[in-house]
Amino acid sequence: MRTSPGASAPSSRRVPPRPSRALRLPAAGLALALALAPVAGCGAAAVPPGSRPTPAAAPPPTAAGTAPPGAAASGPGPGEGAMADKGADPGTGAGAAGPVPGRRQVRRAAWRVGAQGGEHEIEGYADRVSVLPGERFRLLVSTTAPAFTARAFRMGVRPELVWRSGNVPGARQAEPLTVGGMVTAAHWKPSLTVDTTGWREGAYLVRLDASTGGGRYVPITVRSSSARGRVVLVNAVTTWQAHNRWGGRDLAEGGTQAPKVTFDRPYDGTGADFFTAYERRAVAMAERSGAPLAYLTSVDLTPGALRGALAVVSPGWDAYWSPEMRAALTRAGQDGADLAFLHPGPGRTRIGLYGRLIRCEGPCPRWETPGPPRTSLGLHALLRRITRSPAPSPRLLPAPASTPLAPA
Repeated sequence: MRTSPGASAPSSRRVPPRPSRALRLPAAGLALALALAPVAGCGAAAVPPGSRPTPAAAPPPTAAGTAPPGAAASGPGPGEGAMADKGADPGTGAGAAGPVPGRRQVRRAAWRVGAQGGEHEIEGYADRVSVLPGERFRLLVSTTAPAFTARAFRMGVRPELVWRSGNVPGARQAEPLTVGGMVTAAHWKPSLTVDTTGWREGAYLVRLDASTGGGRYVPITVRSSSARGRVVLVNAVTTWQAHNRWGGRDLAEGGTQAPKVTFDRPYDGTGADFFTAYERRAVAMAERSGAPLAYLTSVDLTPGALRGALAVVSPGWDAYWSPEMRAALTRAGQDGADLAFLHPGPGRTRIGLYGRLIRCEGPCPRWETPGPPRTSLGLHALLRRITRSPAPSPRLLPAPASTPLAPA
């Protein structure tokens, strides 16, 4: 039976504290370790929003002058399950929506959200975790403002503004639902469709700006179709979602635990706290190195996804792995790829991944067997070796003895 979720925790946002600099990593990777220090433990990463939005009508169709209404989004990619019927697609947004000529690089602060604004002033999510270049995804946005805009930035050494919408009529979406202990916004209506034609592979942030001043991010990855001969950067979206307390429920210890969580809801905080705190700088470093790069998310780690990769780098806090993810990484290591995890405890928690759902049977258990072996090199040294020698022979360390743990 569907019910509205109960009262949630206060709306203050707590980004996980960074540990002391006593963490020992290979000397070549020390600079990055200091910039991307891991959290201490596996506590809740955020505090959820406060009260829920009140029910409201779906966003109205976009005004005349829009780009032609988009067809239904492309078929689901890896990690995408069957979606609820989200109604008619209102198209690509009002006004001068579309790509930005020349992929204009933006000044350092221009991609950042200026202020989150009031509670539920604006928030949203994408109906795809990742897309291939040229595919479409839909944004489902709830706002108390009369209008909003969306801008897409490709993150890297210098973030690039690649797409922007016109003014889109704002609407406050229906309250989230609690279904079987899981908070979901799958019943929200789509606000606009984004066409990624011309976008390069990479990690993107879509910045939502309410006309009243508030802002949030929606992360999206334009994934690579092949990893062969490249260094694969993996966005740890399963860990982001496991610690997402939007609506008051998450999978993480220390929060109001749910048996499952879904990608069909906004992220809490700014909408991209885990990426901006733990992955953004590593992506910039990798792109600056000149190494051949590929981009995937953790839900894209399916059999064969890492075939032929030179290395696989998990730049963020990456604690939640499904059996399929673990098998793909293990096989990549066996095939000769270097595996680099830049934070402690990679893949220590076992999850089930079912389309857009992440599930644990009871408390999420720890893996009882060692994970895939890891390279002895830090990220900087690994990238230097690959750019000098395109076919490096891996130097691997055994998995740490602390990996096989009893169920939490």
